[in-house]
Amino acid sequence: TGIAANKSIASGQTVKIADLVPGIVRPDYPAMPGRDSAVTLPMCATWHQARHVTNVEKLSKHKLDPGSARNQRILGLALLKMNRLEAAASCLRRRIEIEPNHAEWHNELGEILLQQQNTAEALDAFQRAIELDPEVALYHYNLGVTYKKCKRYDEATAALSTAIDLKTTYVAAYKQLMAVTLLGFIMKGLRRIS
Repeated sequence: TGIAANKSIASGQTVKIADLVPGIVRPDYPAMPGRDSAVTLPMCATWHQARHVTNVEKLSKHKLDPGSARNQRILGLALLKMNRLEAAASCLRRRIEIEPNHAEWHNELGEILLQQQNTAEALDAFQRAIELDPEVALYHYNLGVTYKKCKRYDEATAALSTAIDLKTTYVAAYKQLMAVTLLGFIMKGLRRIS
């Protein structure tokens, strides 16, 4: 919405948000005052609060600064909650363009891409998250689950093992590692039979 507002300001004409973000249908935005009046969202200060935004209508009541990664994150999370994966991924990509060195943001993008069955891009996003912060077990776990979906069992085993090394109480990682190990044995057995 902030991009639409700023384009309205720059052009003096009404700009539709649907022209800027695929998947969002919003009414026309009137031209707004200059960029100096753009503010961040007071209603969603944290990731946790943003998860509870159930519609973009609430967000449209606020002037969003398109240069704010935080605002892109909040909008992306609201879209994700509404299962608008394509639009959410678009917002998260913009957020990463603004501030590219946040591992958590790459991980969030990877999770959305994985939901879209876009495993190649999800792998890239999770690998980038790990490059930025290799000590977070969740990033290794997500990478392992993605490798498992790609049937790359050796790489999945390595990533899940790293997740367990970083967080020894990671029950979900143990379960995934057990599943990957079994799948690996089954696939090797099938290859021998063929």
